[in-house]
Amino acid sequence: MKFNLKISSISESPILLLVLISMLLVTNLNVAQAQSKRSPYKMHAVLDFPIIGISGGGALAARFLERGIEPLTAVEISNLSTTNIPQIDLSAHNQWSPQFGTASQIGTYAAILSPGLLLFSPDINRKEWGSVILLSAETFAMTDFLVRMTKVQTLRPRPYLYNPDIIVPQEFLNDRNHRFSYFSGSTAYSAGMSFAAASMFADYHPKSKFKPYVWVLAAVVPATVGYMRYRSGEHYPTDIVSGYVVGASVGLLIPYVHRKAKKWFR
Repeated sequence: MKFNLKISSISESPILLLVLISMLLVTNLNVAQAQSKRSPYKMHAVLDFPIIGISGGGALAARFLERGIEPLTAVEISNLSTTNIPQIDLSAHNQWSPQFGTASQIGTYAAILSPGLLLFSPDINRKEWGSVILLSAETFAMTDFLVRMTKVQTLRPRPYLYNPDIIVPQEFLNDRNHRFSYFSGSTAYSAGMSFAAASMFADYHPKSKFKPYVWVLAAVVPATVGYMRYRSGEHYPTDIVSGYVVGASVGLLIPYVHRKAKKWFR
């Protein structure tokens, strides 16, 4: 069976813009002072600037490293062997679907934008919008840093390169992106932003009857994106599981460390 597919990925996220927006929110907008008494979060430059600096600087450094990585040559691709591929990952070599590839990208973008739905909540006043935006930006930036830095260090070829029955478009072969299989960025971004959104929803609406449904949705969306990335032929199961764990961890951690009850800084 022959396949031909062009799957676009989230390869150029506006990380520098996110860093600048985050710094403005911490400084010029005085996010910490603008919080209402009922806000569950406390922003502090001593906490936020390191998060912004590490995630933003790390992501930019990873981009710099990416530029020095060359695509695999035709000979190198032909010499790829499944000998060291874990048994759990072998089925990925037979996956290739343009429909799942497109759907996974739509799902990823929807998940990335999901925290924005909180801005429509009547229980979150405009003075607290800065907190929602800042926590979302920090979550995305930190996830982006971990995704990109891991990819440039591991350089795992994507599953489709191992299958001789797949007709890989020339632009895929000329693109270094085919060396960035581990771990799944789409799954990580989806998990990070979905879990951050659910966490913020729960903190702003502690008595809401919808909390269980929000958490279930937050868990299902990135899992679905991960499955579609597997079916598209872009990722191994271990890529997806790792991306899910990393993204979900960041999405839970960023709101957690900003909760007033933690009193990291006074």
